[in-house]
Amino acid sequence: MLSTVLPLLLFFSLRRQVDAINQLAKAGMHFWDYGNAFLLEASLANADVLREGQEAEASNTKFKYPSYVQHIMG
Repeated sequence: MLSTVLPLLLFFSLRRQVDAINQLAKAGMHFWDYGNAFLLEASLANADVLREGQEAEASNTKFKYPSYVQHIMG
C-alpha cells in the first residue's frame, strides 16, 4: 500500500513547494535549481514550473526558473 501512496504524496508535496516558490518569486525572491533536478521532478508532478507561449519560444529552457549554472553564467 505504501508503494502506491508514496508517489502521490511526493507529487502533492512537489506541487505545494512549487506553489510557495511561485508566490515568493512574484514577491521578489530569486530561485534557481541546482541542475534542474527539482524542476524536472516538479514538472513530472504537473506543478506550475514550465514556461508558456512566447516566453517558452524565446527561451532555451522549458522551465520558468534557471538552473544554478544558468543563473551564475547569465
